[in-house]
Amino acid sequence: RSVSVAALALFSWCAVPVSSAEAQIANLIPGVRARIRAPGSINGRLTGTVVSRTADSLSIATENGLPVQLPLSMLTSVDVSRGKSRSKGAMKGALWGGGIGLLTALIPAPAQEDCTSDCTSRAGALGFLVPGFGLTGALIGAIVQSESWERIEVPARTALIHTRGGPTAVVSIRF
Repeated sequence: RSVSVAALALFSWCAVPVSSAEAQIANLIPGVRARIRAPGSINGRLTGTVVSRTADSLSIATENGLPVQLPLSMLTSVDVSRGKSRSKGAMKGALWGGGIGLLTALIPAPAQEDCTSDCTSRAGALGFLVPGFGLTGALIGAIVQSESWERIEVPARTALIHTRGGPTAVVSIRF
């Protein structure tokens, strides 16, 4: 008797309607660029453009053009692109460039007896290379741009799916 009560409780917990989840992720419409995590359906994170959406599934064209069909009940993390930003690209580029400049400045300088002209001190190299590389990185980043992502809340839910190994229960909980 206790086994049947536990099975019924598990089934009712797994039978959370997908419609409530659908209302939470209403921004996933065709044409939107999205980053999605769906353990059990895909490994890691999938980035692509939403091609179509039904009441219980989502079709995404990946960056290499292959379409992937995902059940909405499997989504655990969804980010929607808000476009590219030159300022965000410049900030990332400045950080990368400044870091590379710092590493370059920390490379040991040749010994003073090897200098035939004006040798620069390590502090002078830091003062020249870090801002120079940072500015170069900022210019490149502004040209390339950086994509901005907005997190969409995916409600906690459960799903019962069929995999190669048999039925699998999936629980999605957000902290």
